[in-house]
Amino acid sequence: MAKATLTFATETAAGPDAIVVLRPQGQIQTETAEAMEAAFSTPPVSTARRLLVDLSDVEYVSSAGWGLLIAQLRLQRDRAGDLRICTLRPPVQEIFEMLQFPAILKAYATAAEAAAAWDGEPARPSKKKSG
Repeated sequence: MAKATLTFATETAAGPDAIVVLRPQGQIQTETAEAMEAAFSTPPVSTARRLLVDLSDVEYVSSAGWGLLIAQLRLQRDRAGDLRICTLRPPVQEIFEMLQFPAILKAYATAAEAAAAWDGEPARPSKKKSG
């Protein structure tokens, strides 16, 4: 069995609330979790308020992969940002829906739809931890 791989491309739109698009290619799973975490930790992804993960070139997302995406969503929201996903392949979309993630993570058919949905939305307030 071939080892799972994951590579990335990024793209940033201009503007103060620029959308950073992260395009993983391959499989998001336990074997590739370190690469995904590194992509989330590297600018411009790590500094983005609006992060869009385009899954058009992702063949498979394991439970570990979904966990990474949800953890990054929480981090984005703690920083007054947001994370959205788009262009899910049918097998990935099926698992996304089965896990009932649409209730917490916004998904769009295309990157253009996701960008349009962000237009005009107010910035999220920062979550301040008490205690």
